[in-house]
Amino acid sequence: MKKILIIPFTISTGGGSEKVLYTLIEELSKHYQIDLIERLECSTHSYQLPDNVRKLKSMSFTDKYLQIHNGNRFWGHIHRILLSLMIFIFPKWVYKYYIHSRHYDFEISFNYLYTSYLVAHSPNSSSKKIMWFHGSIYDLEWKNYHGIKRYIYKALFKMQKNALKKADHIVPISINTKKSIEKLFPFSHPKITMINNGYNFNHIEILSKEPVSIPKRKKYRLISIGRLDQNKNVMLQLEALSILKKNNSQIELIIIGEGNERNNLTNYINNNQLTEDVILTGFLPNPYPLLKTSDCLLVSSYSEGFPTVIVEALYLGIPVVTTPVGGTEELIQEGGNGYISDYSPKIYAKRINDILSNPIKKSTIHKGIADLTVEEWTKKIQTTLLK
Repeated sequence: MKKILIIPFTISTGGGSEKVLYTLIEELSKHYQIDLIERLECSTHSYQLPDNVRKLKSMSFTDKYLQIHNGNRFWGHIHRILLSLMIFIFPKWVYKYYIHSRHYDFEISFNYLYTSYLVAHSPNSSSKKIMWFHGSIYDLEWKNYHGIKRYIYKALFKMQKNALKKADHIVPISINTKKSIEKLFPFSHPKITMINNGYNFNHIEILSKEPVSIPKRKKYRLISIGRLDQNKNVMLQLEALSILKKNNSQIELIIIGEGNERNNLTNYINNNQLTEDVILTGFLPNPYPLLKTSDCLLVSSYSEGFPTVIVEALYLGIPVVTTPVGGTEELIQEGGNGYISDYSPKIYAKRINDILSNPIKKSTIHKGIADLTVEEWTKKIQTTLLK
């Protein structure tokens, strides 16, 4: 049985790309022996890995993980900084220290920059090196920065360039991601194979039938699922809700997720009389029953690769209002299963109102994702990458 090494940034945050990675591991473990090592281990969510998947000791840990496991958070922070520097300066040494130079037939990085740089500097010269990209990499356009940031991003740009030169396959998951790689690194074009993510729809269907934890209190339910950070831009959703509330008091918003923006969101809710209209649930391992009872999914990010939550919503027949992030041009059919809005709260609110006032038939919403099954996805990976 052939062996695969997978190096993700993390698999333990419970986010969309982590779900995709777990599904990939679950499917490939039926045919390959797999070793997995996280660059950063979190404490949000822990997947039960298949028996023939060996999880190596993670390279670093979040403060929350260390707090739960009685670790030293100060030294954990120092360690994370030093780890980044060591990967940048001595990638082969870091690889050998954490992975012990085992032989692999395929080595996969499941993020850009540091994980791909480690795979590129593997001592296994005969292994095929596959680099997965889960979002656009326009942030590496170092000429857009000034001062010290310009020098930092120039170094990161060179690091990614050197990694891509050693890749056998480069795998963007959306058109937007593919365009960003080709723009910044034109030489990479012959190595690129775009593969949209695959999803276990049967699993989603089963989980969606579990009891609903929060009964619907108003006529319309909006829902948001994801980390509460600046990139997810959940504040836009609250601003749009404030506008909608002026003409319609029968709208509630469920926000599922946790993150460092929670306090800012809570303050906005309290200061704008939205306490009866918004529920912050924190992280939920199974958001599907709540998603299934909603009238519209809200996505307001500045950057995404191929949003898992949009695919999940469309499968369950829930229309989407989203900002123009990666994957939306493939997934959203204007008026057919949702709308793509700009970042104006007024426009975003109008798009939500369009869906609430003119409901889209559930039977037509999920048609655009018929090809995104885990079976088709795994088949394409095996026939194009793992041969």
